[in-house]
Amino acid sequence: MRTKNKALSVLVLLAIAAGAGCKKTVATTDQTITATVPVRATQVKPGYVEDLFNVTGRTRAIHNEKIYAPIAGRIIEMTVVEGTAVAKGDVIARVETKESIAAVEGARVLAAQASGESEKATAERMLKDAEQSVTGVAVRASIGGRIDTKSANLGEYLAEGQEMVSIIDPSSTAFIANVPLGDLGKIRIGMTARVVLPGLSDQILAARVFAIKSRVVAESQSAEVILTFDHLTPQIVNSLRADVNGTASFVLSSHSSALVVPKSALLRNDETNTYTIMTFGPDSISHPIDVERGPSHDSSIEISGPNVEDGMNVITEGGYAMPDSTRITLLH
Repeated sequence: MRTKNKALSVLVLLAIAAGAGCKKTVATTDQTITATVPVRATQVKPGYVEDLFNVTGRTRAIHNEKIYAPIAGRIIEMTVVEGTAVAKGDVIARVETKESIAAVEGARVLAAQASGESEKATAERMLKDAEQSVTGVAVRASIGGRIDTKSANLGEYLAEGQEMVSIIDPSSTAFIANVPLGDLGKIRIGMTARVVLPGLSDQILAARVFAIKSRVVAESQSAEVILTFDHLTPQIVNSLRADVNGTASFVLSSHSSALVVPKSALLRNDETNTYTIMTFGPDSISHPIDVERGPSHDSSIEISGPNVEDGMNVITEGGYAMPDSTRITLLH
């Protein structure tokens, strides 16, 4: 009997201990923990954006001429290098004729072979006369402009008709944009564009569509669009070169009163290819809003949608993958 009472007492103690443990667990689960997420934010604001279409291309001088050797001979004078400015009629080189070359070479051979004093004196006089008579045929610039390429050098022997230099008129330099055929419908005569060239990296050159060529470049399935430059300063005109690669940005449309946000505020869903922003009100509770993405300008991008309003709060940092109804706190 005493043994049974002892066993009963142990069971009662175990039951009391278990009950106490259950009560502690319930108390813990009843506690409410409120967490906040630190974010940075700004407001939706009106701004200016442009819808740009970017392509590559290169410069080309519309007015250019190649200068060829008028006779076969040797270049005895070359007054220009690439980039040299020339006026029409300037002497850019002189070419010694074959006959003059033969006369000088013959006189040198005689001078070398002369033995007596009288014979040597005669040969040297003939050599001097031959060298002094060498004036060469002057090669002149056919147009005013700038030396673009130089393919012949001082002392070089040329064949008649061989190319020596090419001259371009820098003021006639245009930009030839390579536009994919599928996008050619976006381009029209007179459309404005901006051109950036590596040698003028700090300059954005204003340009305009002058012509759209019908010939298709088979390799790239593109067409050439000719852009002419507007309002270039003399300094920039003198800096332009032919066959320089660059980029052109066509202005398809401009929006002067668009609603814009920083690009960091726009969140993209890769699965659905849709966009949202995270906004919040006075209660500091965030929620997403579906938006349509528009063109961008610098660090801003246009957004639109039925729930987008001027002045509404938008999270710029900390909103990625944030659940709906998250409480936020602003970082300053």
